[in-house]
Amino acid sequence: IKYADIRNEVKSLRENGLPQGKRTGWDAVDKHFRPERGYFCVLSGVPGHGKSEFFDCLIVNTIWLHGWRWARA
Repeated sequence: IKYADIRNEVKSLRENGLPQGKRTGWDAVDKHFRPERGYFCVLSGVPGHGKSEFFDCLIVNTIWLHGWRWARA
């Protein structure tokens, strides 16, 4: 990829910041994380501390709030 190919996107990010993303359904989470379609996000942490449960709840909330569709492998 050459800079010329992404110049407009870089300019937009510089002027407007990152996309705001969608609400998660939790105000405390929205202050730090707002998912956006088309972006890749990694959720990591200590085993057995609720990552899967959090992500399952996030999936349900985004379906209810935004009509998103999900598939899990």
